[in-house]
Amino acid sequence: MFGIRRSTISDEKSTATPVAVVAARPRRNWQQTRYALKVAGMTFVVGFISSLILMVDEVMVRWFNPGENDVSIAALCVLITIFVVPVITVTGYRLYSIGGTPLSDGLRRRNYWVGRTTITVVLTVGLTALCVIGFYAVELLFTGVELHMEWGIMLSTMYSTVLGFGTAYYVSSISKHHLIRLIGAVLILGLVISFMIVQDDAWWTNSISFLGHAEGSSIFFNLSIIAVGLIALTLAQDLLDDLSILSQARLFPRLSYSIFKYGLIAVCAGIVGVGLFPTTVSTWSDTMHNISAHGMSVVLIIAMFTIGVVAPGVYPLSFIAISFGFGLVCAFAIYLHFGPAVLNFVALELVMFALFGAWIFLFERYTTGFINKQDPELIRTRLAENPY
Repeated sequence: MFGIRRSTISDEKSTATPVAVVAARPRRNWQQTRYALKVAGMTFVVGFISSLILMVDEVMVRWFNPGENDVSIAALCVLITIFVVPVITVTGYRLYSIGGTPLSDGLRRRNYWVGRTTITVVLTVGLTALCVIGFYAVELLFTGVELHMEWGIMLSTMYSTVLGFGTAYYVSSISKHHLIRLIGAVLILGLVISFMIVQDDAWWTNSISFLGHAEGSSIFFNLSIIAVGLIALTLAQDLLDDLSILSQARLFPRLSYSIFKYGLIAVCAGIVGVGLFPTTVSTWSDTMHNISAHGMSVVLIIAMFTIGVVAPGVYPLSFIAISFGFGLVCAFAIYLHFGPAVLNFVALELVMFALFGAWIFLFERYTTGFINKQDPELIRTRLAENPY
């Protein structure tokens, strides 16, 4: 009925997949593909008309650097990206996504404005940056290259069509797993690019946050960190939507839900704050940066030590033990920096980033596993007895 795997609230995990689910997946995939093809058709028209209007009077079209009164292929593709991606993302966000839990299709209250806005901004900025980098890389290989007008129109139109299909296909089915991968991709790319382009070779003797105000790296570092925080907020909203339903159905402690809610919001706000308030810019920015970074770290370390107490009976002993171990390693890493000074501050930050990321990944997986074990029929019955 709900189009997902169903099981009871017992500790046994179901390994069977209902026939309805198997039948629904090809239908959903076909709907998603058909939607993406329709969008690709519209973006084909947009790309073709735009290219024709801007290039029809030119004999030769430059690849990257436009002339005084003309447009380059790269510039046109950037404009197409800036226009096409937000429109598709806003209108097609999660049209064919089930979210990955028993509550996603039938019971979850889909308040998508946070995720819709976040993914729109992240994809628009990210794809625009990739477009510029890609065209610039070709320009470096073939400096000053020009193409006949017909080739310029064809390439711009092809780019617009592929961009439309790919964006529509991705955003219409985006799920928790997509969000996790997107967080990892944005964070790793943002840090790697910042490491490569920072102008101060001795940045690593200061802190990773130094990249947020250093010449060359500041814009990439700050935007990537803010994007990670916003995507994490979208992921947190998905979990909280499901846990709210379980709380109403008396299958998840209400106090635990409230603690999770404010804890997750604090962590996401802390991540955003690190990128939003660079260090050494002003006393106010320094203070807000430290509050964001330290507050996020404290919340996560406390969660590692107390997850079994905060949500009793929810997580298996194995995860509670692993979580406690993560907390001990974090505490030991902090001691190695402030005690014998074995770790410099950048090394401490990298270790903590790795530990936080791994723990958050496990936390999401175990929380989603708990949600997946619940019986939608039982939830619906209890909600009918105690409606919102």
